[in-house]
Formats: sequence, structure tokens, C-alpha cells
Amino acid sequence: KKVMGPRDLVLFYIATAASMRIVALSTENGPSVLGLWVLGFVLFYVPQAFTTVELTSRHPDEGGIYIWVQRAFGDFHGFITAWFYWATLVVYFPAALMFSASNAAYVIPRWSYLAECPRFLMAASLIGLTIVVVVNVLGLGVAKRFHNASGYLNMGVPALMVVGLGFLTWVNYGSATEFSLSTVTPTFGGLSDVILIAAIAYAFAGLEGASVMSEEVQNPRRNVPRAIVIAGVMVLSVYILISWTILTVLPPNQVSGLTALPDTARVAGTRLVGATMGGVLGSLVALCLCVAAFGTVSAWMATGARMPFVAGLDRYLPAAFGTLHPKYATPHVSVITLGIVTSLLIVLGSMGGTAQQIYRIFVSLEIITY
Repeated sequence: KKVMGPRDLVLFYIATAASMRIVALSTENGPSVLGLWVLGFVLFYVPQAFTTVELTSRHPDEGGIYIWVQRAFGDFHGFITAWFYWATLVVYFPAALMFSASNAAYVIPRWSYLAECPRFLMAASLIGLTIVVVVNVLGLGVAKRFHNASGYLNMGVPALMVVGLGFLTWVNYGSATEFSLSTVTPTFGGLSDVILIAAIAYAFAGLEGASVMSEEVQNPRRNVPRAIVIAGVMVLSVYILISWTILTVLPPNQVSGLTALPDTARVAGTRLVGATMGGVLGSLVALCLCVAAFGTVSAWMATGARMPFVAGLDRYLPAAFGTLHPKYATPHVSVITLGIVTSLLIVLGSMGGTAQQIYRIFVSLEIITY
């Protein structure tokens, strides 16, 4: 069914490309991340955008990157591409769900200690995963509501809450971090800088996602290019503003990859309007990030499930993967299988280490496999 209209497509790209998780992690490295956002956009997002538009126009078929590689290099290469893409999503889901769960713990301040509890993160992630699987079995007509909510919140949180507080903090108290030409210029001095470049590129990844569902998009040849341009400008602006805001309010050594945005809202709110209101603002940001991350997982579940579905049609996977649900006409076997594999990985990954260590392992895995 052609359920993805122009607005849905823009919000889908924002939901899949605007990663508040990677912004927080990258900003730990200090003000040089501002220069890297521009480089990442020019050197990765723009070429990726041209590639996606060209290949979507040539092959507006369900399957996206799987079909592109298959047509260019043959069936085997198409299958391998789909397999690695699927493997990337399997390690992406636990990281995104843990991020969502950690922010859920911050919604109620007295329960914020749960954000450091691996068992809570595991249980909350499994509950969230179950909901994502159910809505994607019901179809894009239902699931796109979560994707749209994620797109709105990925823009709304930075624009209305965090960035506004950062500007007021800068006007009234100055910046906690020095911003100058020398500090915002990347140095590329060691392995950590190379790893950071990989994270920056990964933060702009995901434009091929909607093309996997091309046959469910209204007029993809026209709407995909427009959506990519609009989403790209918005995502770059948000990345720069979010990093600037975090570093204006917090010194780099106090930036946490899991909770940087709620911490920023709480600290800025406390300075400006008092501790009680600061706690409320931190909780609001945490709630919005929790829902946004959840919606992003749903968007990538929709994308990831189409890969095994098309591979099942081509008999590279068991034929069951190529079947549709008799009532909802969705690739339910692929969705459920992806959910089961992800749940096993969440359970195994949560068995050792602190919450921060487990989260960083999953984030590293998703960047490396991508």
C-alpha cells in the first residue's frame, strides 16, 4: 500500500538520520565536533544523497540497496549486501533501545538511578522491542505514526527545549567551553580522531532506508529527492546547535553519551529558573528522547524487515521470509525473526559490565558493522 506521503518521507528521513545518541557521544570530544559536523555533511551526506536519488530513480523497487547491488553485480552480491545490512540493524536495535530506556528512567527524577541498572535497561528494552514488532506486523499505516512522532521530536527537543536553554545560559552566564577557530578546527591527530570521524559519518547515515520500501512510497522519483534535501538541512542544523548547546552548558568532561541532553536541560534550567523547574525540564527532554528513540527503532525495523523479505522471494532465504501476513499484508516472518534475534542479543549483552560499558559496546558494534 502507498502509505508514505511527502511529509511522512521527510519525517522518516529525520527519524532515521537525526541521531541524538551519536550527537551526545560525539560531543564528548569537545568543540572540534562542530567543524566535523560540516565536514561530515559535505563529504558523506551529500554524496550519499546523490547516490540515493540516482539509484532510487533507476530502480524504484521494494528492496532498495539490495536491488541496487543485485542489478549491478548479481544475485550473490545483493544477498551479501542485505545480510550485512541486516547484521548492522541487529546490533543497532539494542543500543537505541537502551538509550530510550535510560531516558525513560530520567523522566521521574527519583528513579533516575535505574539508568545505570543493566537489568532495568534490559527489561525496558525487551518491552519496547515487543511493541515495535507488533506495530510493524500491523503495517506501515500504523508504524508510520511512531516514525512521524520520532521525526517531530528529533526536531522539537533541540529547537524548543535544549537550544533555547543553551542560548539563555550563554547570554546570562557565558559558555562552559571555549569556542574559537583553533578549538573548533579538527586536529586529526590520532586514532581517537579517526574513530570520531567514523561516528560523524554514521550520524549522517540512513538515506537508503526509505528506498527499501519504495513500493510503499507515493511517487518515490519525485518525493525522495525533495525529502532528502529538506531533511539534510534540518539534521545538520540540529547537530551543530545541539553540540554547541551541550558544550555551552556543560564542560566536555561532564558530557555523558547516555544522558547528555537531559543533563543539559536540567543544569541550564536550574541556573535560569531554579532546581525544581530544572528537574521538570530535564524530565521533559528525557521523555521526548525516549519516545523519539523508540520511533526510530520502529522505522529501522520497517526497513530491516524488507531485506529478508526480498531475499526470501529470491530464495536466498527460506521461502517463509517472502510471505506476507494474510490480514495485514506485511512481511511478518521477517519482522518477528528480527525481533527474536535482537531480544537474544539484548539479553546476552546485558549480562556483564555497567550500563555505560554495555551501551558503548553496542554503539561501537553498530558503527563498525555499518
